Amino acid sequence: MNRFFHCIAVFALSLPSISMASDLLSPAVADRLGLVEAWHRQLGTVGGARSIVDVRVWVQENTSHEYVNVVATNPPTTDSAASPATSSSTMVQFPSGQILRRIATDTKNEYGQEIGLKEADRLARMDVLKLKRRGIAAEVTTTQTREVRIYMLGDDGGLSAYDAETGETIWNLRIGQPSLGYGLLGISDEYVTVINGMTMYRIIADDRQMPTSVAGGGRPLPEVRLDHVPVLGATNTPNFVAVPNTRGGVECYSYEPTPMEPSVEVFAGQAVAKPVRFPLSTKIGWTTSKGFFYVMDTDGKPTTQFRLKMDGVSDGGAAATSNDRFFFGCSGGRVYGVRATRTGEVMWNKSLGEPFYSAPFVVKQSVLIASTYGNLFNLDAADGMPLWATPTANVDSLFSFTGQYFFGKSTAGYLVAIDPASGAKISMGTKLMIDHIVKNEKTDRLYVISEGGTVQCLRPAEHELPRFWQDSEEPQPTAKTIVDKAEKPAAPADEDANPFGAPAAGADPFGAGGDPFGASDEAAAGDDPFGSADPFGN
Repeated sequence: MNRFFHCIAVFALSLPSISMASDLLSPAVADRLGLVEAWHRQLGTVGGARSIVDVRVWVQENTSHEYVNVVATNPPTTDSAASPATSSSTMVQFPSGQILRRIATDTKNEYGQEIGLKEADRLARMDVLKLKRRGIAAEVTTTQTREVRIYMLGDDGGLSAYDAETGETIWNLRIGQPSLGYGLLGISDEYVTVINGMTMYRIIADDRQMPTSVAGGGRPLPEVRLDHVPVLGATNTPNFVAVPNTRGGVECYSYEPTPMEPSVEVFAGQAVAKPVRFPLSTKIGWTTSKGFFYVMDTDGKPTTQFRLKMDGVSDGGAAATSNDRFFFGCSGGRVYGVRATRTGEVMWNKSLGEPFYSAPFVVKQSVLIASTYGNLFNLDAADGMPLWATPTANVDSLFSFTGQYFFGKSTAGYLVAIDPASGAKISMGTKLMIDHIVKNEKTDRLYVISEGGTVQCLRPAEHELPRFWQDSEEPQPTAKTIVDKAEKPAAPADEDANPFGAPAAGADPFGAGGDPFGASDEAAAGDDPFGSADPFGN
């Protein structure tokens, strides 16, 4: 009997841990942070969070969600002519502009089919008529928002695409041989790329915009055998898949079903982080073991544009933002802001005196980067000046911004909330262990994955639809919380004025005839300027 219970215990311990309430953010804690749970679901990973190879948030530029809204207008004034059923004592007042109902056009009916715009509009107008009978004025409007996805790759070869706003599965499939290992995901609007051993798999992410559409996504193209041993993973650009290899080069393959020989660019050292790009750009950037930062333009024939020698190495790689800008820190304690022009433009570089081994988190005008000592710095993306009086201590990394707080992982491994204005930590009243980071610089959603593999999406309570932080505009320098004397702007000067502040031509540069050694104006010419006494005391 004891051996029976022993076997049961061993079997139970071998199973993946089941998510408990303490693994996710509780409703009380979420409310304290101004958040509500949008959804949660169990991921299809056998080993929970530990079996996740890569998980990424992606905003589709070519597809969107459409909604039909029932919006309250200024309610009519109740008078004696109003119906008894709509007397002022029973009529509910709604602020003008408040959305009373939002109907997604891709909502599924009882047959599993999308209802479409026509049916959503009919349902909304029925609601308007019902509200009118209650004395509530409303109108019908439409809203479109870009589609946001979560792509997740497990170490068993399971690749899944989820709707990041609802948690619904878009498609999933299993690829490759788990024994050969997997690289990090390459993602674009049309394709998802997975490196498995020496083989590259390209999966159609969304067929809806393609003329030869035969499926709704998740359809693999013919696999490609790579020429050299790959490292890290793949990076998708609009025209190519860039794959770093162990021989100090980057191979670029086209998306053709059977691509020709790849274009190869060689660089100094080996890539230490996967190349990154901004979704609207054709340029990718990466750091190498020799202390260089490279930029390649993949518009046309892939060509290396420039390289920048850093003060050390940058194991964490770079962050790519709008207007072809890249930000990264290095082991020598410097943080760089670079614009990928043809010859390369260093917008700024700041020495902060602490080594950096992780990529920055860039959102709006802030470049946030944590040093290996656990100090989180917030720098202005325009000029690199600090936005906080002092760095925030004991922070390992940041991975989300909800509009009210930054969220990251502490050096002890727990979730931490940070005030964006001052950098002060916000007390949450509980400790939530972060088992796997889901970095989201794109929207105002916070994604948390428990040890057992449950993902939880939290959103700001007042924003049902996502806000997008990434755009194509470059932020301007912001007002600094720290202003050094040297930074204070001088009063505007006349272009013809002497830069040393001298008076106009012809005037005495020392004043109105004053002696430069302090003698009075009445002193006779030829008087000893040092007085009658011997200056040496004789």
